[in-house]
Amino acid sequence: MGSSFNFFKHYARFIYLVIQYHRALPQKVYLDCMLFQAYYKSRFSQGGVMEIKAKFWIENKGEVVLGGGKAALLLAVERLGSIQRAAEEFGMSYRHAWGTIRKIEQRAGFKVLDRRLGGKDGGAQLTPKGKEFIENVDSLMKDLQTIAEKRFKKKFQQHLAR
Repeated sequence: MGSSFNFFKHYARFIYLVIQYHRALPQKVYLDCMLFQAYYKSRFSQGGVMEIKAKFWIENKGEVVLGGGKAALLLAVERLGSIQRAAEEFGMSYRHAWGTIRKIEQRAGFKVLDRRLGGKDGGAQLTPKGKEFIENVDSLMKDLQTIAEKRFKKKFQQHLAR
């Protein structure tokens, strides 16, 4: 049987053990599954240095409020002073960027940007509450990534040194 069968055989056994160990704490099961995938890829593939990759985002009632990409868009608006210029930098239309920002504000429940209509005085910038929110989310995301990296190194230390 092929290597993909071996992967799934090992993965199924791993998932069973993780669920038994954590007694159905989904966030721990999910993180351990990510760790296993990284371990298996590096252990059974040629070359490369093993590392953990993770994406985190904030949801409200099952809908994404803010993650890395949306936060980067808002920070670009702040830096450039314009939704249009930020959209161009991200290779998206103004309409798409504006729709994304509107969804963030609806799901967050507060304004994240102050907007002024076009002309020489036009533009956009983060509201004080929006800036604080972005800073808190950014800090949390970095903390979570650090935790995932530390846990990864602890669990797979013997496999990291080749």
